[in-house]
Amino acid sequence: MSLLFVAVATLLAFAGHECGHYLTARWLGVQTYGFRFTHKGVGLARDFGSPVQNLSITIAGPLANFVLMGAIFFTPWLGLLAIWIMLVNFIVGGFNLLPITGSDGMRALALLEDNRSWAMEGPRAEQEA
Repeated sequence: MSLLFVAVATLLAFAGHECGHYLTARWLGVQTYGFRFTHKGVGLARDFGSPVQNLSITIAGPLANFVLMGAIFFTPWLGLLAIWIMLVNFIVGGFNLLPITGSDGMRALALLEDNRSWAMEGPRAEQEA
């Protein structure tokens, strides 16, 4: 029975994660092209949008995992399944925030560094010209 609970929790965690990306992209008006299946897993095919839009969409996946984890906290009638859903969502959301290759955390860090370097170099470049 626990294996079934883990499978259901994992499916919900990944579906919730990708739905977070998708719904945020749609809400921000960024064009989406559906989900793609690669050797790394499932991902949302989309345009990048502005740096702020891109960062928001990137962070929305792990945030959706934490929101789902919090929502399930208030459904104790699910019993052991609720515990598994919360645990798996915590792991998926947390792991995706780590700055490792291919993760949302690495993408977010790169976006923040690009934005920071532009913000730091922009005024200097204008002063030197």
